[in-house]
Amino acid sequence: MISSDQKYISIISRFLVLIFPLLLNLFPGSISAQESKVPEDSWESQRELLVHKPALAQAVNIVEGRLTIHETLANSLGAPEASGKFYAFTIIFSSSAFFITDSGYLITNGFVVNPPLETIAYYACEQLSEVIFKDAISLTWEALYGYVPSEDEINNAFKTILKETYGGEKDALVWDLYKTNYKNGEIIMENVSRNYYIQTGKVYAQKEDIEKYASSAKVIDTPFEEAFDNSNFAIIKVGGKNYPIVNLPTEKGEGYNSDEVFILGYSAIPDEQNGDLLQTEEGTFPSLIKGETKKMQRLDGTEYVELKAEIDKGFSGSVITKSSGDVVGIAAFGLQNEASEAEFYYMIPIEDVLDLIEEDNLKLSESDTTNKWEQGLDLYSSKCFTAARNKFEESKILYPQNIDVEAFISKCNEAIENGEDECLPDYTLVIALVVVTISSVGLGLIVFIGVAYVKSSKKKKRIANC
Repeated sequence: MISSDQKYISIISRFLVLIFPLLLNLFPGSISAQESKVPEDSWESQRELLVHKPALAQAVNIVEGRLTIHETLANSLGAPEASGKFYAFTIIFSSSAFFITDSGYLITNGFVVNPPLETIAYYACEQLSEVIFKDAISLTWEALYGYVPSEDEINNAFKTILKETYGGEKDALVWDLYKTNYKNGEIIMENVSRNYYIQTGKVYAQKEDIEKYASSAKVIDTPFEEAFDNSNFAIIKVGGKNYPIVNLPTEKGEGYNSDEVFILGYSAIPDEQNGDLLQTEEGTFPSLIKGETKKMQRLDGTEYVELKAEIDKGFSGSVITKSSGDVVGIAAFGLQNEASEAEFYYMIPIEDVLDLIEEDNLKLSESDTTNKWEQGLDLYSSKCFTAARNKFEESKILYPQNIDVEAFISKCNEAIENGEDECLPDYTLVIALVVVTISSVGLGLIVFIGVAYVKSSKKKKRIANC
C-alpha cells in the first residue's frame, strides 16, 4: 500500500516530467542540441574565400635614384650645358601578397621585391625621356637665340623631333634612350635605393600616401634573380602582431590538371608620374579572379603551372586556392605572344614556397584573428547572429584592417533587430538553470509542506483519538 508521502512524491515527479520538455522548448539553444544548419555549397565557397580575404596585402617597392647625362650624350643632343646634369626618378613597383604567420611574415612576388637594374633603368628612361629631351631643347634654344623659350615653344619643338626622328612614337624614343644611350654609358644611373612597404585593406598609389599609411617591410629571402632563372616569389616581414593568415598545406598537392581555382589579390597601382593603370582617388581594394589550372610547363629550367585566367596587372604574388579553400600556388607572371597577341599566365606550385619556408626555418602557426573571423563566419551562416557578432567584434579588435568585418557586424545587428537570430545568447543557459532551480526549490517546498501537513494531520488525529 502506498503511503501519503509516496503519493506526493509521485505527483511531483510526474509534474517535473511534464514541465521539463516545456523548458527544453523554451531554451532550445541552452538545454538541447540545436538543429544543425548545413550551409549550401555556394556559401561554402564564399566562406573559404572570405576566410582568406583579410590576410591579403599589397607589397610595394619604392625605387628612387637619378639618371646623370654624360658629356657624349649632351653633345649629341646639341646641349653641352646638359653634361653632368642629373634627373631624379621614383618608380613604384607593386604586387599582391598574403600573410602566412600572425607575426607578420608574407609571401609576395619576387620581381617586385628584387627588380633587375636593367628593368629599373628602362622604367627610369621611360619616366624621364620627355623631361631630358625638353630640357635639352630649352638649353639649345637659349644658347642659339639668347632667351628661354616658352612652354608652348618647347612642346612644339619636342613634337617635331618626336615625329621626324621617331615617327611620333614615344616608345621608340624611350627604347633609343635606353638601348643606345644608357647601354653605352651615355646615361648613368646612380644612387638607387629601395624601400619596401606593406599595405592592407584600402591601398594607395601615391608615394606620400604609401609612406604615411603603409607599414615598412624588409626582405627575408627570395630565389628570384633574373627573368625565369628562379621561382618568382619572396618572403618579406612587417612589424606587428595578430595578423590574419592564409593557412598553407602541410602536404604536397595531387597535381594541377583542370582544377577550378580562385586568384585573390590586388590590381596594380600606377606610379605617380604615369598613373595609367588605375584611378587612385578612392584607393584600391582586393578582388577575386576565377580561373583554371591547365598543365605544368618548364620555362628556362623552372617549372610553372599554366593558368587559364585573365589576370590583372598587380596580381602577381596573389594566393591561388581551390573552391574548397585549399592553397595550391601563387600567381607568377603573364606572357604575351607577339604574333598572336595571346596571353599566357603562370602559377608557382605552393610546394616551391613551402621548400623556401623550410630552408629559412620559418615556423607556421595558427592566427587567433583568423580563428575568430572564421568562427564568426560559421556562426553567421548558421543564423546565430548575436554569437557571430561577438566573434566579429573580437576579430576586429585584434585586426581592424579587415575591410569586411564592419559590414558583417552591421548585417548581424540588422538581423538581430529583425528577430532573425535563431540561436539564443550564451546567457540563456544561466536563465534556464535559474528557472529550473527556482521551479525545483518551489516544488520541493510544496513537497515538504505537503509531507509536513500529512504528518501533522496524522499527529492531530492520534491526539484526538487519545
